[in-house]
Amino acid sequence: CYHRHRRGQKEVRELAALEKVVGDRPDLLASVELSLGDVARRSGDYAQAHDLFASALRTRRELYGADSAAAGEALALLGGVTALRDPPDPSLAQVRLAEAVAMLRRHGPGTAALVRALTLHAERLSELDRRDEAVAAVTEAARLCSGLLREDPSCEHVWSTGGQLDLRHARYPEAIASLRRLLDWRSRHYGPEHAQTAFARGRLGQAYSRMGDHARGIDLLERADAQLRAASAVPTAESLLTLQNLGEALLAAN
Repeated sequence: CYHRHRRGQKEVRELAALEKVVGDRPDLLASVELSLGDVARRSGDYAQAHDLFASALRTRRELYGADSAAAGEALALLGGVTALRDPPDPSLAQVRLAEAVAMLRRHGPGTAALVRALTLHAERLSELDRRDEAVAAVTEAARLCSGLLREDPSCEHVWSTGGQLDLRHARYPEAIASLRRLLDWRSRHYGPEHAQTAFARGRLGQAYSRMGDHARGIDLLERADAQLRAASAVPTAESLLTLQNLGEALLAAN
């Protein structure tokens, strides 16, 4: 987490310098603010991310109108971080994301921005125990990722979220389908031995084990555990969760 925070600070400083350069171009400034906000979100600074996304949304509404694809993209990112800041507000996040999804369906159909909005919306709906709506949102995003967008980075989030959602609700065949797509995507883009690929392999093993195919699940989890240990000399959140899931699979098999 320390290294991720330091890396996030460096990226924020670099983007802040760029922000000064494009200050007289509000369209570019809004895009920079969205990038800055994403860096802040990934480094755990949700308050800063929220402020940057909100600023970009205001600018895009002024430039392109409140009902536009550009505003919808910014609103979706703002909605996604609304449930993460302190204090979190899942209900407001859901309202913002529902509006963003509707806007992008009208003005940005078939776009990566719509995929991201749908996936974020699915996460928030799941938190509010609106399972059927969450499944419908992630299913719509998955359809988009089965076409021309299949290699877009937004689709990685779709397969990950879909797998987690289906695991949470004991939809194991569906979870396996999503997690296989996630594993394939990460293998192509990160390489088969990358830590994130290994973690996806472990989540797939967890799904197989919970469905009752313990032998296949344990094999995948053991391979993931070995890869994650090799990737980092110290335990990570991913390696600890994979080890926990391996333990559960071994107990379930006996």
